[in-house]
Amino acid sequence: MVFTTAELWADLTSTTYGGFYLNSSNNIFVDTAEADNYVVGENTVMSADGTELVKFASNTLTSFTLPETVTEIGPNAFRGNTSLTGVDLGSVQIIGNSAFYQTNLEGITIPSTVTRIGNSAFTNSALAGTLTIPSTVTWIGDYAFQSTHISALIIQDAPVYIRNYAFAYILELNDIDLGDETRYLGDNVFTFEDYMDYDKQEIELVLPASIIAISEYAFDYSEYFTAIYCCFTQEYAESLYGVIQNEDTEYEVEWSEWWTDYIYCDLVFGYTPGE
Repeated sequence: MVFTTAELWADLTSTTYGGFYLNSSNNIFVDTAEADNYVVGENTVMSADGTELVKFASNTLTSFTLPETVTEIGPNAFRGNTSLTGVDLGSVQIIGNSAFYQTNLEGITIPSTVTRIGNSAFTNSALAGTLTIPSTVTWIGDYAFQSTHISALIIQDAPVYIRNYAFAYILELNDIDLGDETRYLGDNVFTFEDYMDYDKQEIELVLPASIIAISEYAFDYSEYFTAIYCCFTQEYAESLYGVIQNEDTEYEVEWSEWWTDYIYCDLVFGYTPGE
């Protein structure tokens, strides 16, 4: 149900989001002054040009396919949805901040059109099983998959920057493949700081030679690793000076001495895969 009268809108201005309001019954209220900016459908609010899914507005559908015109999922678009267990992302390129935050989404196939996954995009969702990141993805934001239930992570040789806590607190995670092109690991990427008494299956991690920087606290509280194998020498790590892409801004960064104080497992430099 859609209401676009100024009288109704006047009562909703304190809880609006970008020109529309979605109440607990999934009724969509649109400000007449903003109506030209959106296309309101039965279950969706879209940008006027059809390229952005601004809001999904159904708590009865269990599956949904994005229209082929959609290249961006807006911030909070599916946030808190309790009915959806599967979404076909179509040809989307950007998954916005908190897009699927705290949803019942059980699995996701990230298409090879995606380039950016925003902060907290899937945090606290029901995602489980194997998560594959295609080679087109260059940015995984802070907390992107934190507290999900994935058991395996596969990065398909993507030149990706993985930000802080991106895969933190995932109790089921027991297999990690960073591929051969990963560039950067932020703070506490795989941390279990709050679950140190959890009986975690210990795993090995290989850091590819493509890495240009690692945050000082990248592996803090990571005792569940049995070993970290580096496909580069310690001399390389100590001398490297790289450029990190942060959103739309580049900045230079030196390697932190992440290997000195915050590693609680075997650490091997100069590792050659297959040996």
